[in-house]
Amino acid sequence: MTWPATATLLPGEALTYTVRLTAPATGFTATATVSSATTDPVPANNSAARPTAISANQAPVAQDVVSTVFAPMGETAGRRAISPLATTDTDGTVASYTVTALPPAAQGVLYYDNAGTPTAVTVGTVLTPA
Repeated sequence: MTWPATATLLPGEALTYTVRLTAPATGFTATATVSSATTDPVPANNSAARPTAISANQAPVAQDVVSTVFAPMGETAGRRAISPLATTDTDGTVASYTVTALPPAAQGVLYYDNAGTPTAVTVGTVLTPA
């Protein structure tokens, strides 16, 4: 954004421009820097660079995923790979997933590859994206 040129600003005078932005989410970061092509004789009173950060950690959003690796099978099919978990994170990348709930074991058991060993997922298991 470029403001119109100011020919003269006398000592003690101030010039203010206002920028209004619509926040894309409840947590975001906005940084503004002001520069001038002229020399400021009293830089100590100048707020030419004032970064303003407004951020809050936003929880990632999980996506509903239907496994496309294999069609649904009967309960005697044995272990099968499933499609990977999918999430979005507006303020970063997903470093891990923590399992907070599971269906009853009678509905099936979810396993993950633990360094080549199939390991049952339990509540509290931390998984990392592939």
